Amino acid sequence: MRVLFITGSARSGSITTQLCNIVASAMPDATVTIIRPHEMRIEHCKGCGSCTSSGKCAICDDMQMIYDAVENNDIIILATPIYFSGPSSILKQTVDRFQSVWVRNKENKKDKIASLIAAGGQPSPVFSNTTSIAKAFAVTVRAEWIDGITVRDTDGMNVIPENIVKEAQDLGSRISGMYIKKVQRQIP
Repeated sequence: MRVLFITGSARSGSITTQLCNIVASAMPDATVTIIRPHEMRIEHCKGCGSCTSSGKCAICDDMQMIYDAVENNDIIILATPIYFSGPSSILKQTVDRFQSVWVRNKENKKDKIASLIAAGGQPSPVFSNTTSIAKAFAVTVRAEWIDGITVRDTDGMNVIPENIVKEAQDLGSRISGMYIKKVQRQIP
């Protein structure tokens, strides 16, 4: 089982990053890769439309590494802090560049699993916008969606409360279990 986390947090010790690590720890048999787009050269989608005919993005930057990682992993988990009721611009910029993948993937086969980890600093953050974007990403990369975790009131949080740790571990276990069932269904 190969698991890819794409994190929209620019801070290595952030709550978002810690949650990724907790989820990954509940997948002991997984090969885990974490991609941090803020450490890469990724340009914004220019809306040029060249991918609609070619199926390839015209921009030459580090996105090819992300496209390859998504293609070569079984499970993709988007992780982001919530900024202004949406994902970080780091994650949104990365997801926007998947238009070329959308154009190529017209089949309805779902051979991957996708989920979301979202951390909102305020007591009542809006997670629905980010969830909607993450679900659209899942469809784009031919992934079966599994509800992830949303954590609120993280501003000033240094230690993740035990109930949230448990929820993150449960997410890792649920995704692992779902993947195992998916593989078993494919065995003749």
